[in-house]
Amino acid sequence: MNWLLAKPAVATVITGAKNKEQVIQNVAAAEWKLESEDVIALDKMTDI
Repeated sequence: MNWLLAKPAVATVITGAKNKEQVIQNVAAAEWKLESEDVIALDKMTDI
């Protein structure tokens, strides 16, 4: 999720959850950001 949010063209990410724990995990995942070198590494792995 953080990788997608690091993309300038992505305004929002729609997540899914089947239970309360998954909602909590999704919120927690959005509360931190990847380092720029991590975004670059993921970009290379996905050819974007």
